[in-house]
Amino acid sequence: MKIKFIKYILGALAFTFVLVGCSKNEDALSTVASNKQDILIFKTAEEFHTTLNKVDSMKPEERIGFEKSKGFKSFGTICDDFYATINPDKFKSETEALTFITSNSQYIQILNHSDSSKCCVTKEFRNPTRYLMNENKMYIIGNTAFKQFDEGCISTDISNIEALKASKDFIGLKSSPSFKVRSISSKAPIQKVTNAANFGSDLSDWDNKTTYATFRIEISLGTHKLYNGDTYRNTSCTIKNYKRTAGIFWFVDRICTYAIHVTTFDWYGLFSSNDCSNTNEIINSWSAPWQLLKEGTGDLSQSSPYFTYVNYYVKNDEGCLLSHIYQ
Repeated sequence: MKIKFIKYILGALAFTFVLVGCSKNEDALSTVASNKQDILIFKTAEEFHTTLNKVDSMKPEERIGFEKSKGFKSFGTICDDFYATINPDKFKSETEALTFITSNSQYIQILNHSDSSKCCVTKEFRNPTRYLMNENKMYIIGNTAFKQFDEGCISTDISNIEALKASKDFIGLKSSPSFKVRSISSKAPIQKVTNAANFGSDLSDWDNKTTYATFRIEISLGTHKLYNGDTYRNTSCTIKNYKRTAGIFWFVDRICTYAIHVTTFDWYGLFSSNDCSNTNEIINSWSAPWQLLKEGTGDLSQSSPYFTYVNYYVKNDEGCLLSHIYQ
């Protein structure tokens, strides 16, 4: 199979095509190229989603190695690296911590929970494409450029990429016929699931334990149609460990044991089943390497996937425990 690698030079809108041969047994990641402007370019939506599956299944050191091999540093990695430099113990108050978070809002953000608690997380931490975005939160699929804003994702023809890159005005682009809104980001507080009546496409649960400090373990599950292709949807599972310092919950490493099984369904009758488990794993913020599901062809924008069964057991070494079955 031969894949065209596109080298896009910003400002000039010039393209150079290089043909690279690879056997069908070679890793799909070899079809991805990064250019000198640090933007990943994918020939098709299928190539994008295949790569997304591969990258999401990598351990952090593997993903960093992949990015280095492409001469590329993703937005997700940039935010992770910044978060790793934070020392929450230096903050003397919640006000001081919140001021720091606001002044570095390009990398981190506050995630509010329905119990009025505040958690500091990396920017776009719930976005499955964060490790394929460049520093400007952009990537290219075919002749379409995508950019993630705080309010959502917008795409446009590649001929408009300069305007998309330069713009910080989501509302203004949204009203232009040359740009298409692909998703809208929710700013609502995270709700804690309490019973099966809360079933749908999102589910979050957490538990706190207080010893010498307050620790929290949280699980987040979601199933959604992806906005950058009309035929794919994903099911996600994230486990996060927090420690509260200066009134804010911050990511912290803890040893965890977990076993999770979910099933999903959609309007088109497509069923999927996902599971993961491990014991004594060190977890800070971890996502299950579940594969994307290709629903079919054509516009499946109304597929609306949802959970039909959820069974999870998650425990950390501080005694925080989550264990529920919803069906």
